[in-house]
Amino acid sequence: MLLPLSRVIVTGSIQSKKHLLETLSGLFSEPCDTPAETLCEAFFAREKLGSTALGHQIALPHIRLEALDTSYASLILLKTPLAFDAPDGEPIKLALGLISPKAQESTHLAHLQRFATVFGDPKQREKLLESPDARTLHTLTLQYLNDN
Repeated sequence: MLLPLSRVIVTGSIQSKKHLLETLSGLFSEPCDTPAETLCEAFFAREKLGSTALGHQIALPHIRLEALDTSYASLILLKTPLAFDAPDGEPIKLALGLISPKAQESTHLAHLQRFATVFGDPKQREKLLESPDARTLHTLTLQYLNDN
């Protein structure tokens, strides 16, 4: 499954962009069978190319890796907004991490587009940002993905 409940968290403990990318990397390490440090380096390299923040309190950190044969997603809702170099200058509250196989660029782009469509809808975005817990966030995200 692209986005299982086990990779959806709501937290108030993330205080920096670095900590967020480290947390995403930790969530992906086991399913990707890749050390968290390797994943974190890849996320930082991608961020150096340009911020993955979309604006409206949303970021989509994403990378592609050679050794994968499927895509993985993780979702983190932050109780405390976090500066993330968003184009609108707003801090983020929701980060969707995505890792896809390097050989599957079209799949990677399709996943990014689907999530961006969900996050681009103001009503859906607001409900996601107001989710009280991981289960609600997960359920709403899957519902919205299926509706789009």
